[in-house]
Amino acid sequence: ILVASCPGGNISNFITSLSRGNVELSVSLTAFNTVLCIFSTPINFAMWGRLYLRYAAKQDIILPELQIPFWELFQSIIIILGIPLVLGILCSQYLPKVAKKLNKPLQSLSIVVFVVMVVAIFASNFDAFMKCIQYIFLIVLIHNLLALGIGFSAGTLFRLPYKDRRTITIETGIQNSGLGLILLLNPNIFPETGVWANNGGMLVITAWWGVWHIISGLTLAYTWRLRGRKEPNEE
Repeated sequence: ILVASCPGGNISNFITSLSRGNVELSVSLTAFNTVLCIFSTPINFAMWGRLYLRYAAKQDIILPELQIPFWELFQSIIIILGIPLVLGILCSQYLPKVAKKLNKPLQSLSIVVFVVMVVAIFASNFDAFMKCIQYIFLIVLIHNLLALGIGFSAGTLFRLPYKDRRTITIETGIQNSGLGLILLLNPNIFPETGVWANNGGMLVITAWWGVWHIISGLTLAYTWRLRGRKEPNEE
């Protein structure tokens, strides 16, 4: 639920480019989703989390009473995404030369930070990962396939050019798992005591999702490039 509530990841722009999709549309959707997620991520996580708790109660599934920290999520996303986004826009507008110089180093830094987080999480929760690997793999696989399928179906339903369908598919199927990891590691949102004390499963699923969406995205991009499929109205 947390991963699904996160916006599209920046890697979707790179994969869209490899897929010969509409890069301009991909960048626009990523930017729009990043702004929107300041509100949509905490709302979706709280809403779907509470619905699941109600469903579990009706099915006599025993779950700890989880408190979904809406305002803490909102505040963290403002700090993690909102403030950097505003600073980035201002820097691009008023200091374009500085923004251009910082672009590649910051992209490289974000990748390094993400890799370090994933490695650290797997190292500290390796036993839990190996114990439940088949379930984790299946959950992430089904989630990803559903998201990719919904994205492509929506593009087909609205009769978009095939180039745009690729973009919509990738933007729908790739979430910002880095944001999910940062939120999970925030003790103000998920305290290390109480019902969130054993959230290693959430960490492992989110970390594996970060790895898997790169694998599935690159596989999809390679498949589209290999087929070389284009619509008549595309360049």
